[in-house]
Amino acid sequence: MTAFSSSPRERVKRTLRDWIDSGQLSRGEKLPSERELAKICQVARMTARAALVELEEENLIKRGKVGRRLKPDSGSWLMTSTIIILSHERFIDLDKLHSGDETYVLASAVHKIEKYGLHFLSLNPSVSDVDSFKRMLAEKPRGVLATYSAAESLRGQALLASEKGHRVPVVVHGNAPPLDKYNRVASDQSQGSKDIVHWLVANGRKRILRLWSITEKHHWIQQRDSGYEAAVRELGIPLLQKVHVPLNRLNSQSLEDDFNHRVRVVAGYLLEHINGPGRPDAIMALNDMEAGIIATACSFLGVDPDDIIVSGYDNLWKDSPFRFLTQRQPSVTVDKNNAKLGEELVRLIFDISSPDFQSPANAKPIQRVIPHTVVDLRT
Repeated sequence: MTAFSSSPRERVKRTLRDWIDSGQLSRGEKLPSERELAKICQVARMTARAALVELEEENLIKRGKVGRRLKPDSGSWLMTSTIIILSHERFIDLDKLHSGDETYVLASAVHKIEKYGLHFLSLNPSVSDVDSFKRMLAEKPRGVLATYSAAESLRGQALLASEKGHRVPVVVHGNAPPLDKYNRVASDQSQGSKDIVHWLVANGRKRILRLWSITEKHHWIQQRDSGYEAAVRELGIPLLQKVHVPLNRLNSQSLEDDFNHRVRVVAGYLLEHINGPGRPDAIMALNDMEAGIIATACSFLGVDPDDIIVSGYDNLWKDSPFRFLTQRQPSVTVDKNNAKLGEELVRLIFDISSPDFQSPANAKPIQRVIPHTVVDLRT
């Protein structure tokens, strides 16, 4: 959590917050005038006014026709300066992460919160109960931010649903259908898949096979499929049926044994496609780790690396433990710009909690899409 600044303006804000926290100033009560506050805090009147304006922007006080009052529904000063983060991930410093790591979203959001001079409180939905969460919401935190795994978990969604009626800004990471009711920030998986196909075709590929390790109908896989299908229609190339390969971990303590097991499994599934008449010249994988496995399986089957190239996703190959076990790697990947995703989650909370924000009646929740980057890994 951030420390208080010793500036005169912050001294005024801290004085008012101390009065609120101690009960000296009650909810709905009228505040001292700018002149009186300046005298009490021994600052210039303009400084006192600037501090009060900032507290208005933080939704702690409101300005009426005659003076300012503490908002009737305001919580403790500490919570009004705090963003609650719902996350299963453990916070790790930005310097220790690669931008493709999903945890980078959380680290980037925390960095942005601290940059704004606010506090954050991280809650694990798996061990948080709804009643306790409601009591926190009653204290009017600045907002609630839910990371991807938390927002899509049943426990996380139960906590988010309990916000109803508390008028606390909620922003989630992701675009699964159950999250449509919340303000959200996400990456466009469909466009990412589409851009990969365009890149492959621009590099001379015309028969692109999808090799997915997951059979469940996750919304993001459906988006990847729709992007692929849209691209092949636009480009007039064959639409190949996707192949499902169960890439379960081997029950072994050896990373090398696990990797080699997966390579052999993929090779078994690829054999008929590589030896058949409609041989692919490119394969799309769900992520970079699986792309490395697929590329190695192609080599295992005697395929020249230039004959079939493999695309990944998430730009995580540099962090993959498998990179030390193979000479093959993805040729191209997608970086979802997780740093910007984290920053935008916090920025959206600030935007919708601003006194100047006006939401039309029956307006749909805000959705912001962060552009991705196609990364050529051959260079």
